[in-house]
Amino acid sequence: MTYRKLPIITRKIVLVSLITGLILCSVVFFAGYWSFSKHFENQYDKDVRSVAAVVRDFLQSDSISAYIAHIDSVKDSPKKSLDSALLAQYERNRRTLQYFVDNFNLNLLYVSVVKGPEYKDITYIYNPVSKNGKWKEFPLGYRETYVEPDYNKSAKKIFEEGEPIVRHTLKSRSGSHITSMLPLKNADGKVIAVIGIQKDIQEYVSARHRFANFVVVVETIFALLALLIFSSFFNRKFINPILLVTEEAAKFTKNGGKPSDKLLSVNNRDELQTLAHSVHQMESDVHKYINKLTTVTAEKERIETELGVATRIQDAMLPKKFFPERTDFELFASMSAAKEVGGDLYDYILLDDQHLLFVVGDVSGKGIPAALFMVVVKTLFHSYAEQGLSPSEIFETTNKIIVKGNTLGYFITSWLGILDLATGEIRFVNAGHCHPAVCRNGKYEFLKTKANFVLGGMDSIAYQEHSIKLEPGDQLFLYTDGVTEANQNGGELFGEARLFEALNSCCGAVPEETCKNVRKHIDEFVQNVAQFDDITMLAVKFNGKQQKNLGEHHEKTMEAKPENQAAFSSFVEDILNKYQCPAKTKTQILVALDEIYSNITKFSGANQVTMDLAIREDTFTATLTFIDNGTPYDPLQNDDPDINLSIDERGIGGLGIYIVKKTMDKVSYNRKNNCNVFSIEKKLNG
Repeated sequence: MTYRKLPIITRKIVLVSLITGLILCSVVFFAGYWSFSKHFENQYDKDVRSVAAVVRDFLQSDSISAYIAHIDSVKDSPKKSLDSALLAQYERNRRTLQYFVDNFNLNLLYVSVVKGPEYKDITYIYNPVSKNGKWKEFPLGYRETYVEPDYNKSAKKIFEEGEPIVRHTLKSRSGSHITSMLPLKNADGKVIAVIGIQKDIQEYVSARHRFANFVVVVETIFALLALLIFSSFFNRKFINPILLVTEEAAKFTKNGGKPSDKLLSVNNRDELQTLAHSVHQMESDVHKYINKLTTVTAEKERIETELGVATRIQDAMLPKKFFPERTDFELFASMSAAKEVGGDLYDYILLDDQHLLFVVGDVSGKGIPAALFMVVVKTLFHSYAEQGLSPSEIFETTNKIIVKGNTLGYFITSWLGILDLATGEIRFVNAGHCHPAVCRNGKYEFLKTKANFVLGGMDSIAYQEHSIKLEPGDQLFLYTDGVTEANQNGGELFGEARLFEALNSCCGAVPEETCKNVRKHIDEFVQNVAQFDDITMLAVKFNGKQQKNLGEHHEKTMEAKPENQAAFSSFVEDILNKYQCPAKTKTQILVALDEIYSNITKFSGANQVTMDLAIREDTFTATLTFIDNGTPYDPLQNDDPDINLSIDERGIGGLGIYIVKKTMDKVSYNRKNNCNVFSIEKKLNG
């Protein structure tokens, strides 16, 4: 089998093993090579040190000093000019030193003087050499300049510090050798010469090379054999089982999750056997899980289909017609379930031409059980309301019914009211529900009363009824706790403060815009957090019965430009003159017109303004209405300026509208059909 045909994991393991083997062999080689070299170096060092020490003991420092003094005094042929006694002694010493060279296989032996400070100038006293060597013996007094940094440094250390030195030289003029250098001192302890013993180490260098070659060859053969045996064993014991697991896992995915029993044939009695049997068990479990998942998925799809039907049924049960034909009230409601179906409810019924019932409720729990409970309660409310029962009677009768069959322990909080469209009075009952908010005089506030117990919690509960009277333009806002308990990721709730901020930002708007504005504020607050609870809102605005206009009705529409103000003023003045309006009243109306129209052209961004002037002859009252298509803006929300302050202290703005409110009998703002509607009313004979 070629390397390319081997499994990838085998190739990786072979490569790693080869690299590991090479590293180990290299470590063994260098350790052996170092040990071998160190052994030979120590042996050579010991030999040359011993010979050098014997030579130093043999030589007499006095005679060496005499030779040095003679050399310094005689320039030519120092040996010839020696006296007979010194010459005889010199020859005896030279023969002895030659004996050392010949019998200890030395390259050469020298006794010399090296002069500082650079220690390059050498004067030889003795210099016997090997007879079979390539060196020539220097006579007594021979001088040379030898520049070799290692030698010069060693000579300096000998003469200045008196320390013995052993030098290993592989490349020099005398070949590869080892040199032992010992200081020769006189009786005063002064170094007068250096004794050098040089021995050839070529045999050691050659032996080291032979050792290295031998180790490399042996380790290479051993590594290849070990790699071959290891690869064969590893393939059989490890790679083949791993490949079997891999192949069977791949077949498992291709065959639609059908397990194979081949994995049970792995009997290594190690972790691979555990792995193979575990994979087989996993495949069997996955196969069972897939079959179960298929069944569960089909069931889930069936449930989702039924939930979709339930969602549509619940949505159909909640009324969507908001009586657009009625002018005495306006109404809007919405319910957004946290799940497919919700436990919140809202309902409204026009009991007769004069009475409107509306209700909001929140069932404990969520999902289908809460939705079914909600359907029952809503049906009961509707049934008892059509029988002409009062709000308290509706709750008491409904509570008795649901308590009897409430085996699951569900309960519902609810707020129900009946509005008299002639008088504006609302009779209502609160069964543990959130307090609604009522908009009066341009500001929302809580309609707080003592809440009764929840519906479905306890039998034979009496529910206390309350009442409130709405004036035309007042609005009631009902909601469930999903509004105030909407939360962010950090758990912070939307809360009542943010609810009132949202409501007051659109106070006077129609009910639909009120509900949508609150939902917009909720969505901006929670951002992308999933809805936790059902959110239900219902808003009712009381307009009152519309009186017939007993008089003229005039209308004029123009572009919202400052230069058209004079035309509008002339339009209104002509009509007022027709009714012989007093000069003071006419001036007050025209001043109010100028102030309101100026605000529209400056701040609303409108491109069109309509002025509607209605004159009631029975009350001799003029109602001037400004309708513009600009951005929503209610100037009545601004606080009145403190006229007791100076101009600098009071600041700019707000005085014009303040004058309008003080001079007119009635001032109102509304937002209808995406238009600002601002009305002023003034008695012409006031």
